[in-house]
Amino acid sequence: MPTIFGWGIGLSDIRVTLENGTTRDCLQKVYPLGHFMLGGFAGSVRIGFAMIDALSALLGVAPPDQAWDPLEVANWLPADLRNIFSGFPESDQDHQLHFMTIAAHPTQNAGDAPWARTYGHIFRSPYFEPVTVGRIDSIGSGATIDPCKAEIEKLLADDDLMFSLMQLMTLGAGAAAQALALDISKLLENVKPNGISPHLHIGVVSRGLGAIFANDRTEFGSDGPIEFKMPPVARSWSELVAMLEADGESAAGCLA
Repeated sequence: MPTIFGWGIGLSDIRVTLENGTTRDCLQKVYPLGHFMLGGFAGSVRIGFAMIDALSALLGVAPPDQAWDPLEVANWLPADLRNIFSGFPESDQDHQLHFMTIAAHPTQNAGDAPWARTYGHIFRSPYFEPVTVGRIDSIGSGATIDPCKAEIEKLLADDDLMFSLMQLMTLGAGAAAQALALDISKLLENVKPNGISPHLHIGVVSRGLGAIFANDRTEFGSDGPIEFKMPPVARSWSELVAMLEADGESAAGCLA
């Protein structure tokens, strides 16, 4: 979701579906790619991590006082993604891969406002042609879950709700993202859609910032505090392989 106050917000759950159909909450799916830019994936975890690794190395070379133009990145990124995707066997390609970028433009403002213009782009296998994100868009299985879609549509249709969410942006990085994450997380806890975890990583990007944090929280009930805390997550393919093998599971063919 690119916003009018120069922030882009991305929410991602941590659930992995193994080849045998079982699920685990153990995977970070959104990462910094360069200054003021985040990337996330859905589909083949093995290919997704290969793309994160390659693009982090490619986009991470910008000097501290420079950043990438997200529109230019969206123009040349499909060729890089196709090259990475085609290097994997058909058994991995069959699982498909969707990739999303969220970025703040380093120099372009949102009209006459002093805030950065923010952009989101989605790239879907096998051609990875860029699709520009409007206010809200999604990749992965969450896009097909009716309650999740209804919540997104409610946000899109309710201008007062969207404005309230945007007002939280004036409080600084992550305020609106935390509110949005709490809303979605509560929905997921109640609905329990197959394949979607209520544990979320929240990515926030603006000019000068790219941050990722968890939707951990403490609630106080009649029996005392209740902790909602992110479990250990893998942040690379090798970490995921080791984590699953330690429990007698295989990472081969797993999906995000």
